[in-house]
Amino acid sequence: MDCRGDQRHSVGVGLLMGALLMTIGYEGRDLQEFEDILRGANVEVLVDVREKPLSRKRGFAKSALQGMLEGIGKSYVHLRGLGSPSELRMRLHEGSDYDGFFAEFDALLDSPERDQYLEYVAGIVRGGKAVCLMCFERDSRKCHRSILAKRLVKKLPGVKVLNL
Repeated sequence: MDCRGDQRHSVGVGLLMGALLMTIGYEGRDLQEFEDILRGANVEVLVDVREKPLSRKRGFAKSALQGMLEGIGKSYVHLRGLGSPSELRMRLHEGSDYDGFFAEFDALLDSPERDQYLEYVAGIVRGGKAVCLMCFERDSRKCHRSILAKRLVKKLPGVKVLNL
């Protein structure tokens, strides 16, 4: 999918008409491909939603990723509070029950603390920035960021989700 072009959006009367919330996973991608996708989609703020922003994959640990993004004029934010807790991920890997995993993670988002993190991201989008949620899994249907995106769409009427 070609995501190039102007993704800027305008704020209308209580609605974010044409605004995009993007998501991306770096699984199976090298750093150059990842950077090219972010540039092509005009991402301005990458929100890292991994509980632990570590990676065995070169360039995707927090400090390296932040440095690369700053070098190309993009902002990086790590929000541990939107990460999937390790105990949930471990149960998922043991049983491959995605429905159960997503239901449990969604229930966690009902806490006031986690809602504050969602509201923080919503505020960035409301401020007119092109935001992209990032985690590891390339397929958003197998990643908790899909639940985060659904929650954010509820907070941001008119916003569409684009999985890069």
